[in-house]
Amino acid sequence: MGKSLVACGLLSALILMADKAGGQSALLFVSEKTATRAGGLVPLDRFSDEEMIHAVPGPSVVARKFFSIGFLNTMLGDEDFDDNFLESDVVDEIDALALSPSFSGADPTLYDLVFSTQNDFGEAYGPAIDDGSLWRFDRPPTAGGFTSPVEIFLPTSVLQAGLATTSGLDIDALAFAADGSLLLSFREDELIQGDAVLVGDGGIVGFPAASVVYAPDGDISTLGNNTAHIVLTESAVDSLVAGSGLLDFFSAPIVVINDLQGLAIDPSGGTFLGSDGSSWPHLLFCGSTTGPRILTTQGGIGSLNGVDLGDLLSPDASVFGLDGVTDEADFTSLAVLPDADVPLVVDWTTTGFSPSFLSDTLYLGNASPSAPLLAVFSIESTTAGNSFASFAFNHYRFPALYTLPVYLLLPLGSADASGRALLPVQFPPGITFDVNLVLQVIDNSGPELSAPTILTYDAEGA
Repeated sequence: MGKSLVACGLLSALILMADKAGGQSALLFVSEKTATRAGGLVPLDRFSDEEMIHAVPGPSVVARKFFSIGFLNTMLGDEDFDDNFLESDVVDEIDALALSPSFSGADPTLYDLVFSTQNDFGEAYGPAIDDGSLWRFDRPPTAGGFTSPVEIFLPTSVLQAGLATTSGLDIDALAFAADGSLLLSFREDELIQGDAVLVGDGGIVGFPAASVVYAPDGDISTLGNNTAHIVLTESAVDSLVAGSGLLDFFSAPIVVINDLQGLAIDPSGGTFLGSDGSSWPHLLFCGSTTGPRILTTQGGIGSLNGVDLGDLLSPDASVFGLDGVTDEADFTSLAVLPDADVPLVVDWTTTGFSPSFLSDTLYLGNASPSAPLLAVFSIESTTAGNSFASFAFNHYRFPALYTLPVYLLLPLGSADASGRALLPVQFPPGITFDVNLVLQVIDNSGPELSAPTILTYDAEGA
């Protein structure tokens, strides 16, 4: 009875969010190596290759974590039947991301992004989601209950048919043009067009809008057969890199892309003539040699909000709000989004609790300054292959509650002036069974709901 009243009160409290779009554009990207801001002294300021970084280039740019590995593991669940919900290398690396072409509005959510990852994963869902497909998180049902955690946006078999290839594929970069055209690059060289034409891992292939058929749910249902164009050969991309004047850490000219790793439509507009003789929208791109710099097919360094996306003469990441001058901080994926408030994020310092590790601190970021905060917990079973049920809140930027039935509501006080708060967590000694606590946080000044993260206690852990 009490829990039902609490849940009803919570549902009543979660009302429509106002649109907080800032009018500029934001960059969403992933760093090849762990990147930091402000010295990386707390988890919120460290970014792995499985976590997306949000930055709005400008005079006061701040790099913020868009989601944490804890969120990724919670959403994907125990995807490989090993009864472990805390595997930091489930996907290994986010290789490609883009805003879904069906998105409209000014405030995208985590459900509006399309991904490809380095590892195959998800055997618990059926056939594994492989690295040659595109996928997205499955929206929760409007009436509550269990839902599959991901859906396939573009099956590998459909992509193989469009490319006319028999090769296994690994998507490494992704962009959607405004007309629905699809642009891709791959981690390895691939034979396409009847296994007869080699496209290098530094090149770009494209599917014109006329060949891309979207299903009613927004996923791609077919690309046709042998419809792929070579937008830019690798040598053409190399020419753009060499002509940019880009210098490496030792002030030597960079003249090749090696592996193209990130793509986005250049918001500056315009078109260029591709290697196939067709007109394509100008692109932002980056690769394994470019460091923390993003180039454009218009020539040289790209720009966003009137700010150059890197320094041609130095691999200095400060324009992205990151620390350091290093060639190793190249980006593995990127997307351009409308500028909106960054989603609430919960991060942590460890990979789980055990009888010998009973306490930890969770870090909450991206809340409103001084906002009153509330933590919501539920207890979930530890079952091999399990993922977590959710209830839809379709009016919210993160529109799903994963913590029903509510087990505990815990006031956290208020966020600090930077929108951060700490949550010390202490498990009592002597627990003899495994426990999964799924946690979400509410920013009551909005209100806004965070994505979920999981706290796991392993009773047999050392």
